[in-house]
Amino acid sequence: MLARVMGNRWRRCADVFIALYAFGTAISFFLIVEEQLHRLASAVMPAGEWETNKKLMLVTVTVLIVYPLSLLRDLRMLRQGGNLE
Repeated sequence: MLARVMGNRWRRCADVFIALYAFGTAISFFLIVEEQLHRLASAVMPAGEWETNKKLMLVTVTVLIVYPLSLLRDLRMLRQGGNLE
């Protein structure tokens, strides 16, 4: 719709802004997750390598949970109940 109203140049500009916004949102999400993981780990487990390196926990969660979810082509199976109709 933006291309029709203002032209392709502004559509590309809007696409860049949306991509930057999404990237910033993802970075904010990971910073929050990192801090929450650190607090959870310190409450549950004794001090260890994760205590000195919070990034290790974030990388582990990213590789084990976030990356596989980002590879899904169909998100229907993430619905409550997992019904694949």
